[in-house]
Amino acid sequence: MCGICGFSGKKDSNLLHNMTDTLISRGPDEEGFFECDFMQLGVRRLVICDKAGGHQPCYGASGKVILLFNGEIYNAPALRNELLTLGASFSSDHSDTEVLVNAYLRWGRDFVLKLNGMFAISILDLRNHTLLLYRDRLGVKPLYYSVLPDGSIAFASQVNALLMHPLVDHTLNDTALYQYFSFKNTIAPATAYTSIKALLPGQELSFEDGRISLRNYWSLSDCYAREGVYDRDHLRALLDDAVKIRLKSDARMGLFLSGGLDSALVAAIAGFQGVHPAAYTLQHDNDEDVDAASSIARQLSLPHRLHTIHAEDVIASLDQIMSVFSQPYSGPISTYFLSSCASRDVKVALCGDGADELFGGYLPHILARPMEYYTSCQKAESVPDPSSLGYFHNQPDYIRSLYAYSHGDEAMLAARMTLLTDADKKLFLSHRMRPFVRREATLKLIRNVKDSQQGRDCFNRALEYDGLNLLPNQVLYYSDHLSMAHSLELRSPFLDYRLVEYVASLSANVKADLNCESHEDYGKRLLKDLASDYLPQRIIHRKKAGFVQPNHAYLTGPLKEFTLDTLSESNLLKQDYLSKNGTLFLLKTFYADPFKNASLSEIIWNFLCFMRWLNLKNED
Repeated sequence: MCGICGFSGKKDSNLLHNMTDTLISRGPDEEGFFECDFMQLGVRRLVICDKAGGHQPCYGASGKVILLFNGEIYNAPALRNELLTLGASFSSDHSDTEVLVNAYLRWGRDFVLKLNGMFAISILDLRNHTLLLYRDRLGVKPLYYSVLPDGSIAFASQVNALLMHPLVDHTLNDTALYQYFSFKNTIAPATAYTSIKALLPGQELSFEDGRISLRNYWSLSDCYAREGVYDRDHLRALLDDAVKIRLKSDARMGLFLSGGLDSALVAAIAGFQGVHPAAYTLQHDNDEDVDAASSIARQLSLPHRLHTIHAEDVIASLDQIMSVFSQPYSGPISTYFLSSCASRDVKVALCGDGADELFGGYLPHILARPMEYYTSCQKAESVPDPSSLGYFHNQPDYIRSLYAYSHGDEAMLAARMTLLTDADKKLFLSHRMRPFVRREATLKLIRNVKDSQQGRDCFNRALEYDGLNLLPNQVLYYSDHLSMAHSLELRSPFLDYRLVEYVASLSANVKADLNCESHEDYGKRLLKDLASDYLPQRIIHRKKAGFVQPNHAYLTGPLKEFTLDTLSESNLLKQDYLSKNGTLFLLKTFYADPFKNASLSEIIWNFLCFMRWLNLKNED
């Protein structure tokens, strides 16, 4: 695991070293550099695999090919054997970085299709003066770039490294910031800065003769367009192997254990393969989740460590967390604290990221088929049968209200599920943001994604949408940045592309259970079926758990004064994004009756995080 960066144009060793130094938490163990008239490259390395032979940059073709790499290639041993049979030679014992160089030399740009892993890769090929950048299929590892005014290019694993470059414009991207207030994060390829873009999952960037070209070497939507046949044994074999290949590490390994199904299943499968990693659980005020995690750890014979987080820790760390992102972000931040705890003992941790987006564990997934049924009844002017609404059989008013808003339009329904709709933002954002409100910029963005989707049914389209949007832009974004802030590598078996391709190809009739009637039973039908081979029913069917901080409890308790100070009238007057009157009215309404208005807490948290980030930026 590493942090990488580079830029073309005039040599500047001080700049290169300064940019590379910003990535030190991603790679505290080693550093490496390459400089020539065409390109300057820097890398910080966190040693996970082959300490002696995995140094970077890695060279091939008699020094004409220079490779930097952030991530892990889980099928590197198999690729190494294949390359050896084809005549390749290796100087290292088991470096996956050297495998990448040889794979590129053998298969050219399509080498990336051979890889099973998480990665951001930079290849400088001096034979044709070309820079190639790659991001893994699902977007586990980030990579950002900027086309500079003089026609050169800069790239880095983090936004803050690019901001070190004197030619990178620091002008804020109002369009991206407008979307933040709906999604809790910016939406790639846009970032908070007009001059910086994010490489998309499954994308290649080529920089040659001063020109940039982009191509998608893999598409999640293509996976949802396929028609697969369900085979339980095949699905189990895929998941078993996804866990197995992620257990290989030269460094000590742990496990994030939330008390829910996903991480428990990963732990159980690892145990079946003879590996019992130490489990780490974050304790807020939800003793039930902590008790469940402790019970799972005992059942699976896992060493278990609880880490308690208090509101005071959030206050003390929030600015540092915002600086880690270098962009506004208001999603879960618990990974920051759990990673701090785990990194004292281990360098690698397994986690359950991706299971909800793949198997259907979120509200929009559970809503998809009931809403489709209710919409068909409305169009046919027939009376809906409550039993056909599944989990929502006793919530007809809720379904009716969603239909009144969306009329069955999937894009409208997805917009309703955001934190703030375009109409909501008219109330809370400043005049600077009003042009985006008038254009319904958030609905337009969602509709553009929806129009490009290839899922064959409403359930799969709901999964596909979150796989394209929520997963890379929020879930993997915070998992990567907050874990690497503490030099901890996270690995999720559910993001194995073979597993993703297969599950995505299956129909809703296989994956969705319309008739589940209890909170404990909804969602992730296939995963729960597989889990029965490894875990007791009380674990499989307990309520959903995760590492999410209790924002409402924080805002009504220890963070109240901190929040009111950050969102004070004087501070609001210093910026031009949030409406002063709208924000003050929001605070007044919430604190007048915090329990009646509990739904407002996430909006306030969103505004609080934005203001802390904006203050940090203005101090730079």
